[in-house]
This record gives sequence, C-alpha cells and structure tokens, in this order.
Amino acid sequence: MANVIRFPAPARAEAGRAAPVAAPTPKRVKGPTLAGAIEVVWIVTALFWPLLKWVVALDCLYQLVRALYYSGTPGVHAWWTFALHFAVLTALTYFVGVYKPKPA
Repeated sequence: MANVIRFPAPARAEAGRAAPVAAPTPKRVKGPTLAGAIEVVWIVTALFWPLLKWVVALDCLYQLVRALYYSGTPGVHAWWTFALHFAVLTALTYFVGVYKPKPA
C-alpha cells in the first residue's frame, strides 16, 4: 500500500467553533496609467512606422537643405530647427526599435 501522511488535527477547543470567513476584497479596476498610455503610443507608432519613418526622414532632409540655404542669414535659426527635427527622428527610431512594452 501507499504511505499515508496524517496532518495534525485541529485543537479540540477550536473544533466546535466555525472558522471565521474573511470578507471578499473588492477587485480594483486599474485606470489608465502612464505605462498604459506609453504602450498605446508605442503600438500606434510601431504600426505606422514604415510610413512615418519616410515622412519624418524627408522632413529632416528638407530642414537640412533649408539650413544650408539660410546658413549665413542672421535671425533664421535654421540649424536649430534642423537639429530639433533630427532629434525627433532619432528619438522615434530609438522608441520603436529598442523599447518593447511589457506583455499583459
């Protein structure tokens, strides 16, 4: 036969009493959080990335040509505009390529 392991019996004083029933805790419904919003933005950006990459890259090319054209003109700040557009392209490339949302 098999070995039967007997667990200790409850104390005789507690045998007559019913065990207290814990009240069920209500489940919290999680509201929108920053992580959820970033995940939604990542999904939308990743879905449109093939088209968005071309649009933003062409915009950067336009800003570069514009910066070269206005390079000697004071007060235009075309190089800063190009730098900002290039930074957005770099950030989007990093965001889509490296960041992966946590699975649910």
